[in-house]
Amino acid sequence: MNIDSLIVFLGWCTLLNFGILLFAALFIWLLGDLTRGIYMKMFGISDEQLSILYVRYLAFYKVAIMVFNLVPYLVLQIMS
Repeated sequence: MNIDSLIVFLGWCTLLNFGILLFAALFIWLLGDLTRGIYMKMFGISDEQLSILYVRYLAFYKVAIMVFNLVPYLVLQIMS
């Protein structure tokens, strides 16, 4: 695997993961009431705790995408 193919791979990984992040955010936003009811009954947590967990999930996933996909892609793009 050469550097050019690694750059292409990381670029596609970044796009795919941001797409998944967008889908998850839209799913939580549009179907939030349905999923909140299910999760609150399953795990016995309050609505405030569930909101905090949703925000943490999206934030950690976004940071992971940036650290493991976007930053290496940008560094390799600049260096090549």
